[in-house]
Amino acid sequence: MNLKHLQHVVALAETLNFHRAAERVHLSQPAFSRSIAAFEQTCGLRIFDRHGGSVELTSVGKQVVQRARRLLLDARSLSHDLKLLRDAELGEVIFGAGPFSAAAIVAPVLRAFHNRYPKIAIRVEVNNWLQLLRMLNEEQIDFFIADTRALPPDEHIDVTSLGALPIGFFCCRHHPLLQPPRSRRRAMVSTDALLAYPLASVRIPPIARHELAASLGLPDGAVLPVHVECDDITLLKQLIPDTDIVLTCADRLVRDEVAKGTLVRLPILNLAQVYGDWGIVKLAGRTLSPASQIVADALQATMADEKTAGRPRASATPSARRGS
Repeated sequence: MNLKHLQHVVALAETLNFHRAAERVHLSQPAFSRSIAAFEQTCGLRIFDRHGGSVELTSVGKQVVQRARRLLLDARSLSHDLKLLRDAELGEVIFGAGPFSAAAIVAPVLRAFHNRYPKIAIRVEVNNWLQLLRMLNEEQIDFFIADTRALPPDEHIDVTSLGALPIGFFCCRHHPLLQPPRSRRRAMVSTDALLAYPLASVRIPPIARHELAASLGLPDGAVLPVHVECDDITLLKQLIPDTDIVLTCADRLVRDEVAKGTLVRLPILNLAQVYGDWGIVKLAGRTLSPASQIVADALQATMADEKTAGRPRASATPSARRGS
C-alpha cells in the first residue's frame, strides 16, 4: 500500500467510473484497474462493487475512502511543509550565544534574518559557554557561538572558526582623556590614564577579559576592572554621553555613534587590534536545518565583513602577549 494506491482509490470513489478515474490520475485504464485490484488484495477487503459498467463503494470502502482522504491531505500538508522547511520559510531556530557575542554579532544577524524569513521562529539562549555546551549535548539548542579557546577537546562537537573581533575603548567627545580638543593628533592614552576612569562593558568572556588586561600591560593574572556591567548594549551606549565613563566593546557596536561623532575611539597605547577566537559550535555529524544553517552562515558572513571592513590603526607598538 502506498499513497499512489490511495489516490487511485479516492479518484475512483469520486468518479465511480474506471475510465474517468484513470484519466484523472494519468494512467491507462488497464493499469488503473490493476492498481485498484492490488490495493484490495493487499487490504484483503473489497472496496468497490462492480456491476457491469457501474462501480459502487462498499460499506467498508466508504470508511477506507474517508481515511484515505485524510491521509492524502496530511501527505500534501507534509509535502508543503517540507518545501517550506527546505526553503527556510517555516520552522524554528534555537541557538545559543555568550553575552558578548550576542551583543556584538547576533543582533544584526537576527534583524536581517527576520526581515527575510518572518515566519521562522527564533530563540536565542544567552549564557556562558559551559551552559551552552551542556544545552547542545542535550539537544536543547541547534548550535552556539562563543570564544572557543576555553572549550575542551571533544570529538562529539564540530567547531567552525569565525576569527577575532576588533575591540576598543570609547568615550564621549568631551571626555578629559581627549584633551586638548583642538589637537590635530591626539596623544596616546596610557593604561594608567585609562583606568583612572570607570569602565563599562557587556559581560566579556573571562579569557578575553584577561587578554584585554594583558594587552594593556596589567600584571599576569589580572583582569580588566569593569565598573558598570550590563548585557544591554543600548543602555550602555546611553550612559556614555556627558559622563567620564569609558565603554569597551566591539567596534561594530558603536560604528554609527563613532561616525556621527557622539562617541570617540580612544587611542590606547599597546592595545591589540583584535580579540578572541570565535566559532560556531554544533554536534559532530549533525546536519543543521536549512533555517539554522542560514543563521550560522549569516554569523560567519558577519564576522568576515568585520575583517574586510577595515580595522583601526595600530596604536603605537605591537600588542603585549600574555605571559610576555
